[in-house]
Amino acid sequence: MSLIPMNVEQMRRKAIENAKAKQQKQKDFENQVNQMSRHNVGSNLDVREIIKSKQFKEQKNYYDPHQAEQEFRDMFQSYGLYSDADGWIDYLKKTRGSSANAIDSFQLRELGKKLSDTFENFKKKHDIK
Repeated sequence: MSLIPMNVEQMRRKAIENAKAKQQKQKDFENQVNQMSRHNVGSNLDVREIIKSKQFKEQKNYYDPHQAEQEFRDMFQSYGLYSDADGWIDYLKKTRGSSANAIDSFQLRELGKKLSDTFENFKKKHDIK
């Protein structure tokens, strides 16, 4: 097999074709990235957009134990039971075990819901406003 020599004009045309093909590939890639950023990715997920979303920030606040503890204390404050929140938080820490002294937000929120329902039922039963 012998190589056919190319003259200068043929080499120039071939180089221009290669450069155009390379630019087209770059444009196609940029378009694909832009489409992915607009959630047009089908089953794939765009992590950048998820992190920027409002729902992600709300979930982050919901699962934050410090935020849950502050809401728990605010609930007790709304019922006028300022110092009782510490006792209930200590109770949760004791029942959780000595290995994990931290309280997760789920336990704190569930306890808050149950205590709030109990307080409301007590207020209705004894006609307290």
